[in-house]
Amino acid sequence: MGRFLLLFACLALVASPAAAQNQTRWSTYDVPSATGGGICPVVDNTTGNYFCFSLACGSGNPLQYEMAFAGAGFDESDAQVRVIVDGRALAQLTMPRVTEQSEFVYRTPVVLDRDAGLLAALRSGRTGRIEFSVGGQPGRGRDFSLAGSSRALDFAFSRCELAPPPPPLAVADPAAKVRAELTAECTESGQVASFDDTFIERRDIDLDGREDLFLNYGAYRCGDYGLMYCGSAGCATDIWWQTPAGDYTFVTNSYFYEISTETVPVTTMRTHGSACGQVGVDNCLLRFTWDNGKLVRMAE
Repeated sequence: MGRFLLLFACLALVASPAAAQNQTRWSTYDVPSATGGGICPVVDNTTGNYFCFSLACGSGNPLQYEMAFAGAGFDESDAQVRVIVDGRALAQLTMPRVTEQSEFVYRTPVVLDRDAGLLAALRSGRTGRIEFSVGGQPGRGRDFSLAGSSRALDFAFSRCELAPPPPPLAVADPAAKVRAELTAECTESGQVASFDDTFIERRDIDLDGREDLFLNYGAYRCGDYGLMYCGSAGCATDIWWQTPAGDYTFVTNSYFYEISTETVPVTTMRTHGSACGQVGVDNCLLRFTWDNGKLVRMAE
């Protein structure tokens, strides 16, 4: 049995007594070749078509996003995947096809620093959507529930190793880069992007004597869609660390209410309660230290 067929069988078994039905809750699985959590919102016994999205590891691989489906014909090109939670586009992932599989299976590693905002939303959100295109063909989309996702993601993180983070890329003007990306996203939707004066904030968050850069996604509006990256957890914010050379490296994209550094090198972030496994109205205080431009969470 192939890697994904086994994954799929395990998910179907735990979903309901009527095996291989469209799933409305995330499931966990732990078998010799695969461990993780995911959901298969489309399962058609008649045609053999299916669509599944999961976070999983296996065969020596680190924790990865995995998208798998049948019922479509694509070439060997990478999939360009947009992940949307509660109507907000939170990530654009390039997922290479796993060519040794007979099914259409695409994977890419989870990168904790890059994906903090997406992972928090997947845990606390209500609905998700995957939009993807392969090899220039027309895009497709699948909706799925996030019921049970927090438990499933906790399980996946408890069982899987994380890939080492890629070396940070220095960017001369992060504000221009992110503004261009958001504008392109909005234009693609047939809307007009706008930014108010609170989009850029400069302050020395790690107290090293250099002003770092905060980009507030709450200052971005996409025409009739309005705020795209705000919710009960606040608005997404990029933090970029200024290097000694004067350019910037990316630190995190996170949802938080406040962030401050009272003493070197401890930074405190006040966030949505779900970040601490609590209800949303309860504030969660996360503490970090700094390591050469990287936030490292402290043990509670």
